[in-house]
Amino acid sequence: MIKTEPWTGGTNEEYETQHFGFGAQRFKIAVRQMVEQKIQSCIKEMELFLQKSVKVTDEDNLAITNACKKLVRMYCNRAGPSLAKIDEEIALMLQVPHNVLLPEDEVQLEQITDEEYDKLQEEVVGLRRRVEQSTLMAALLTAENEELSSIDKLSPDYRHVE
Repeated sequence: MIKTEPWTGGTNEEYETQHFGFGAQRFKIAVRQMVEQKIQSCIKEMELFLQKSVKVTDEDNLAITNACKKLVRMYCNRAGPSLAKIDEEIALMLQVPHNVLLPEDEVQLEQITDEEYDKLQEEVVGLRRRVEQSTLMAALLTAENEELSSIDKLSPDYRHVE
């Protein structure tokens, strides 16, 4: 009955969840559900009290039940603006500032300069060249080994001539 935005997730929600163990969106949804449940339970208690304390007919019981359902809807609708303010406060309280790093993100504290980055890129290029050269060398050696093996198979007598 209380209008609740569906959970959408996102980077901020993920970061809040890592930091606090829950995110603002899920907390807002939980608060709204708790408020709605509290409204419903209080009105239900009042309904039961009225039905038990006053001798009423079945028609009166039905009227009380319908009136209580309307009362729940009214309370839920009227709670909307207050819940919007609560949502704003939750978002402010649970927002993780951009300058806060989680323990697993502290590795990112050590930033590298452009020169260091360029140097690392050069190292990567050099390592790629070495890998390519090693691959070519391995292919050449394999081909030469196969050639020598085929010569050995064709003329086994030449080994004994020496």
